[in-house]
Formats: sequence, C-alpha cells, structure tokens
Amino acid sequence: MKGKGSGGLAGGLAGALAGGVAGALSGWRLRRDGGEPDAGGVAARLARQSLHEQHISALFPGGTRFAGKGPVLDCALLLVAFTNRSGSNLLCEYLAQTGQVAVAGECLNHDTVAVQQAQHGGTRFTDHIAWLAARFCPAGATAARTLAFKASLDQMVMLLRWNIPAMFPAVHVLHVRRCDALAQAVSLSVASQTGRWTSQQAGRSVTPDWRPQEVGMILAGLRLEMQGIGILADVAGLPLAEVTYEDMIADPAGQVGAALRFCGIDPGGWTPDAPAIDQQTDADKSALLERARAAMLQALLDHTDRPTAP
Repeated sequence: MKGKGSGGLAGGLAGALAGGVAGALSGWRLRRDGGEPDAGGVAARLARQSLHEQHISALFPGGTRFAGKGPVLDCALLLVAFTNRSGSNLLCEYLAQTGQVAVAGECLNHDTVAVQQAQHGGTRFTDHIAWLAARFCPAGATAARTLAFKASLDQMVMLLRWNIPAMFPAVHVLHVRRCDALAQAVSLSVASQTGRWTSQQAGRSVTPDWRPQEVGMILAGLRLEMQGIGILADVAGLPLAEVTYEDMIADPAGQVGAALRFCGIDPGGWTPDAPAIDQQTDADKSALLERARAAMLQALLDHTDRPTAP
C-alpha cells in the first residue's frame, strides 16, 4: 500500500472550488500519443455534470451544497475510490469485517439515493448525508466511527463540488486499483456481456467473446479515471493511499491493516474471514485474457522499427 499526505483539506478544497474545478485543473490534461492536449482529458471530465449528479440534484429541491465552514458530523469519512472491476467490493467487505468502519457501500448511486431519500424525506443533500451518518455511525457508538462510501471519479467530483467533505472532521481516500489493467479491462468486458458483475449474480448464459475495440476503449477510460482520482485528491488536499487488488488477495490482513492505520484507525488483532464474494475466474475469462495479451504483443511487434539493411 502506498500513501501520501495532503496540504490541508480546507485550503485544498477552497483552491479547487474557487472558479470551478476545470479552472483549478487546467494544467492537468491527459495527452494523446501525438502529445496534443486531449479534449476529453481530466479537466474536461471533472468539469462536467455526471449522470449521478444530475439525477441526485433533481431529488433535493432545497439544494445540494454544504454552506458551512466547519464539521457538523462526529464521524470521519472514508472514500473508497474505485474503477469498475478494481476490487472495491472486496476491500469494503474486509473493512466491514474489522468492525472499525461502517460501510455504506454504493450509497452515491442516484437510484440508491432516490430510494433512501424516499425513506427520510429530506429536501437537501446535506440532510441525506446526515441521515447516512446517523444510520451507520449513530451517536454514542464507540466502534465504527468512520463512515465509508464507495466513490467513482464522477462521484468524488460531485461530493467536492457540493463541499460535502467539509461536513466531516476528517476525510481519507483509499484508491483501490489493479496492477494488471488489461486483466481489469477484459474482466469488465466479460461482465458487460454476461451481466455477472459479482460471483453472487447468476447473469446471462452466454459465452463471452473477444472484443478488441471495446477492451481498448475500456483501457483508455480506466487510465483517465485512475489518473483523475489521484489528481483530484491532490487538488482537493485529500490524503490518499493506494491499495492494489493483487496485494490484497495475497495479504488481506496486512493490506487492510495498513489501510486502516493510514486512516488513523487501529486494526487491533483483526484476521480476515473468507469473503462472501468469490474471485471470479473461469476458463472463458482466462482464455480471453491470454488472447488479449497475445494481440497486444503482436501489435507491439508489428510496429517495431526494423533496421535498414546496409
């Protein structure tokens, strides 16, 4: 696990939000292979309103932005920053197992927010955040004084744009990622074809096929999102640590324990139980991954400059 500190939450947020996120990130852009600025780069991505942000805004006629300057909740916030198929569900399950973190899961998805808003009836998004804190970290409870949300890049932007981190006395980001991005992209392609996003879902009875263009687009999107998460945390002054899926599989106790200590939480003597969500490996996916590796290698060899004969 790799971690880095911040220059201070309040100052970082003020710099990011004054004049808009795009202005604060104007110097941070991904580049195409030719070195030209990419119009779909990080700054452009963070400046837009995501589907989640649009739908959630419509649910709260009283507004979405926290206008206060100091924390109003008595629990810390942990953002589990993720890209699809990165191992975020596994990390959240282990965090919940420790008893030190109250995991609210995918509570920033607009359909989930709609269901929960119907339960509490709040008219402001800050009411919703306060309701989540009271539900998962009730006042007076001694354990689980940290509330965890899963957050994609777009959802992190939404929270920062609405100044939600300022509601909490402390905020940390755990960025869960995979070292093998190609395996992640193939896994995402397979899941989109089968509808089986976790081992607990039946999905569709289809044999996934090799889709090189789709996998290439997924790889490009993953690169943008992973870079965007790190850049956004830097700009906002949020302390961030990386947890890799491969390391977590090899040593869950060590990796999760280090993640907790990064957040200022003593893991105690926690030992992991077998996760409810199994690692999804099968012959079809393994075959597609090997085909993808062979295709990438062949593309590399096809573009190798050959020396001119004398």
